[in-house]
Amino acid sequence: EDLTSPYSYTWTGVGAGTYSLTAKATDNESAATTSSAISVTVNPSGGTPINLALSGTASQSTTYPQLTADKAINTDLTGTYAALDLHHTTDSYGWWQVDLGAEYSLTEVKLFRREDGCCNQRINNYLLKRSTDGSNWTTVSTQTTYIGAPTTIAVNANARYIMVDQNANVPLELCEVQVW
Repeated sequence: EDLTSPYSYTWTGVGAGTYSLTAKATDNESAATTSSAISVTVNPSGGTPINLALSGTASQSTTYPQLTADKAINTDLTGTYAALDLHHTTDSYGWWQVDLGAEYSLTEVKLFRREDGCCNQRINNYLLKRSTDGSNWTTVSTQTTYIGAPTTIAVNANARYIMVDQNANVPLELCEVQVW
């Protein structure tokens, strides 16, 4: 609260994310009005980017035993089946997604494939999508060849959800997904 003109407010201790803010003004006769909302994006402190996927919640269309969606956001880049260190769907044309918990201004997504030499076709024809509400999706990139290690895809847009949508008649399999 600021009672002296010009009015200002210092907002401290705010986590990175996108927020909707309003201002409320009250005069000396207790009449009040509230401004229209504006969107404010707070970047990580110190300018150091953070992998937003790490604090997100992952899900997938189906799950191969023990190879759950969260395996793709656990920071382990070794990506081997023997270590059970990747996510895997059981359905063809499957999908994997992460809910970041809030809308962020994203720059890129990095996808890491399995590293034990097996099954490149399980991530060779897919769509990378983004959404602010989890219902309406925008395709960011269409990939038709298997990914390198890693593959970086520019996003440069706001999103709360990121989806990798397999566009082939094989299961989807990823070692790690990083969202920046």
